[in-house]
Amino acid sequence: MPKVLGMEEESIRLTPMEKDTLKEVSNLGSAKATNTLSAIIGRPVKLTVPYIQLIPIERITSFLGGPHEVLACTPIQIFSQKKAVLIIIFKRKTASALVELMNKQAGRVPKKLEEMDVSTFIELAHILNNAYLNPLANFFDEKFSPENTQIVLDASAIAGQLIGQINSDIKYGLVIGTDFLLPGEKEVEGKFILFIDELGLRALLEALDRRMLVRKGKIF
Repeated sequence: MPKVLGMEEESIRLTPMEKDTLKEVSNLGSAKATNTLSAIIGRPVKLTVPYIQLIPIERITSFLGGPHEVLACTPIQIFSQKKAVLIIIFKRKTASALVELMNKQAGRVPKKLEEMDVSTFIELAHILNNAYLNPLANFFDEKFSPENTQIVLDASAIAGQLIGQINSDIKYGLVIGTDFLLPGEKEVEGKFILFIDELGLRALLEALDRRMLVRKGKIF
């Protein structure tokens, strides 16, 4: 793993062991989100984390399926010592299914995604944000304060929002792939992408190093 940032983006790679370590941290978030969503919906929901990936920010649109891919997303600014933006991304069908399940449980009338109950989707985003941000904050030894939740509905708009919200110091996104097993539905995928600045990326790599040294018994 490289120790010096500011190198070519292709040189920044996570090793399999680093990805496994981040998956362990993310699984804490998915377990909490599973319990909270299941309680709200009144039916079992299961979340798993099949993969972790680090991508350069300029690849975001193609990574999400191209500029015309129809998505539902909540970009959320995170204010801390490290500048960051968290986005939660679903296919529209997945977002619609989640919103409908939450609306039914709350006794509200389900709506199509085009007329989506914005407050319900933002409520969902807050649940998932808090579930994932807490273990990530502990991993970074940092306190995150999410603000400015909003909804974006296509890949090109997501890219535009990101460019508008983040500064030039943020060059990478940490992708936490998340599979949702919903009641009566096939397994569907969401994505959590944490865009962090150079200071945050350095802290991430150093935290991974420390965690792996502990695993190997070199830190007591």
